[in-house]
Amino acid sequence: NVSNTEGKPLANTRVEFWQNDHSAKYSNFDSDAPDFNLRGHFYTDENGDFEVKTIVPVPYSIPTDGPTGEFLEYMEQHSMRPAHLHIMFEAQGHDTLITQVFFEGDEWLESDVAEGVRDELLTKLEDKGDHKEASLNFVMRPL
Repeated sequence: NVSNTEGKPLANTRVEFWQNDHSAKYSNFDSDAPDFNLRGHFYTDENGDFEVKTIVPVPYSIPTDGPTGEFLEYMEQHSMRPAHLHIMFEAQGHDTLITQVFFEGDEWLESDVAEGVRDELLTKLEDKGDHKEASLNFVMRPL
């Protein structure tokens, strides 16, 4: 669900979504997958709700060659990111919200190299037999 800071649902909010594939790569970036694979945009309904049906993303390593690898080595830091979804929200009269969604139980949550994990960005994948479900609410600030 997407709402404003007063709790009012934000209908017709544009939702941009992207994630990595089973090989931990992103289409249009570092994957051989077709363009726009596991990427898309859509809009919230009149109640500010939206639904995404996709695969569960996987943890991955950021590139470790070049200066990034040297920096990680100097900091004695691993290169792993926990599994996550990327989502961007755009609603008239509100600041654009760009965020990530993480999943409880991921082994890399406590030590994300990008330090992007926040409690309010965590959700639980619930096993429903032939699929998993999760939910999270998002709040947008007015301009």
